Amino acid sequence: MGGPHALAAASVAAGALALRRRLPLPVFTATLPALSLGYIWLAPMAALYTIAAGDRRRRVVAACTAAVAFVSFYPWPWLGHVSWQPAATVLAVLLSALLATAPTALGLLAQSRRELTARLAELAAGRERERRLAAEQAVVR
Repeated sequence: MGGPHALAAASVAAGALALRRRLPLPVFTATLPALSLGYIWLAPMAALYTIAAGDRRRRVVAACTAAVAFVSFYPWPWLGHVSWQPAATVLAVLLSALLATAPTALGLLAQSRRELTARLAELAAGRERERRLAAEQAVVR
């Protein structure tokens, strides 16, 4: 379960995060092997957040969310024996859903907040222009 391959995958995933704003999809792809090893969860979650916060294409966000859910749930052979008892399966499904949906939801929230802030700034600038125009018209009268 451990070893040099796991360390290499975790190192690549952690190191790739430095480029996640410039190359979000390749970085996301580079973090998935580390997630499949079960050692590092934060790197794929940060990469997924970056995609959800910056990418306006909902299909890309949905596909990346599904990839995280699948990779974290799938019983990879190198993780050892998997128990398919109902309680363990439900717990694995909930963990996979949490790992996939939490960063996506936070990223979409951040994106919506940025868009709302930009629209409010436009609205304030428009009101300021209207106020100046009304003041000029009052002076002309």
